[in-house]
Amino acid sequence: MKKLLYLTTFVLVLCGCGQKHKAKALIGSFVEENTTMGDMRRSYDKVDSTFKLTDSIIVNMQQQAANLPHFKKNIAFGEHIKGEPLLYSRVRFTNEHDTLHFTFYMNRSLSQVIACKEN
Repeated sequence: MKKLLYLTTFVLVLCGCGQKHKAKALIGSFVEENTTMGDMRRSYDKVDSTFKLTDSIIVNMQQQAANLPHFKKNIAFGEHIKGEPLLYSRVRFTNEHDTLHFTFYMNRSLSQVIACKEN
């Protein structure tokens, strides 16, 4: 019984690490393509999920991000599938002069950034 518990814990830890790594790569790619924050250091929080975002909230976040000075115009966000939970991660961007906090929302397969917001 203890062996099964240890094995289950080990597998869950590995899955969580892989998910964070994949989210970090996706967010990094999105930041490089769509923002002017490429030269800032990044600190990533854990990846979690949420069901609480409605379509109108997602559209609102997408529109607000397009108006932020750190983002380029015509940002290419992924499409949210209604009813599908989103994964999110908070990221802190720092340099010698500034610290910025953003939350990035991603699809379940971690293949697209759906929306983001400045915290």
